[in-house]
Amino acid sequence: MNPHLGDTPSDWLAVAELPPLRGADAFEDARLADGVLDTNVLVYLFDADEPEKQARARGLLREDAEIRLSTQVLQEFYVATTRKLAKPLATEQARGVVNDLGVFPIARISHHLVLSAIDRSAASQVSFWDGLIIETALAEGARRLVSEDLQDGWEIERMRVWNPFASVA
Repeated sequence: MNPHLGDTPSDWLAVAELPPLRGADAFEDARLADGVLDTNVLVYLFDADEPEKQARARGLLREDAEIRLSTQVLQEFYVATTRKLAKPLATEQARGVVNDLGVFPIARISHHLVLSAIDRSAASQVSFWDGLIIETALAEGARRLVSEDLQDGWEIERMRVWNPFASVA
């Protein structure tokens, strides 16, 4: 599908060499057990304008197949990769990637999660969409939410936010 990355998740992930982890990132060791990925991690897989972040995103998925996604993340991924990248994916390519991402567990957004996200948004002063990914990750029992959009190290109940791109210039 994507001529630069291949057709399947294993093809996309085999392309780039990972930069070495340093400092706090080395401590984290990119372990994603019990982790939910936010949309930006997946978008960087296809963002040729951010080669360091692209390599790091590929490394994250390559290192731990225990990650989880959500229907929100898949929807946002499709929109971002077909409309917001400097070199957007074709509709068919993005659809194929969304299909391939089905190899990971996908949390479905429920009415209850939407209401919880509204409450989280108001209480934590985050956007509704950030509140929704937080509430979804908590409902999934995640210990880690991997996101560039939230404060690195923020502890939310039993979960911690981790920004794997914090050290990438």
